[in-house]
Amino acid sequence: MDESTTDATTQDTGAVVTAQPEEQLAEAANTDSESTTTTDQTTTDETDNASTTSEDDLSDYWTKKGIDITTPEGQAQAAKSYREAEKAMTQKAQQASQLEKQINAQPLAVDTDNELVRQAIEKSSALETTLAVREWKSSNNITPEQDAALGEYVTANPDKAWLL
Repeated sequence: MDESTTDATTQDTGAVVTAQPEEQLAEAANTDSESTTTTDQTTTDETDNASTTSEDDLSDYWTKKGIDITTPEGQAQAAKSYREAEKAMTQKAQQASQLEKQINAQPLAVDTDNELVRQAIEKSSALETTLAVREWKSSNNITPEQDAALGEYVTANPDKAWLL
């Protein structure tokens, strides 16, 4: 790779420092995902164009922020800015996670004195029972004839109905 086309700088330790804002990482990911659906030649061309465009966008972005990324000091400032943005994003994600846990941890209060709520609970229970019976019949291969015979047995023997 040509050194004049890269924005990365090798420090004395040999580590490569790159600084890309979140928006450009997302754009690069979108460009890469779009380019994988085309032919190999087209994919190579689009990737080259995307990296050139991304590098231009990167330079423009940091220039607007007042940081010259062609200098080591500017690259250090860009890396620091990126690190601070990552920290802020992590803190926001942790806060959102904590809020979600708090919301999910609080039980819902149900007003059982309300007649409509009681009717809804009764309907829900009836539907759950009906679903459970249908699933049981289906899993045990109960035919309609067997189901009718079972109903007749329950009608004839109400004292044993609770067993079924």
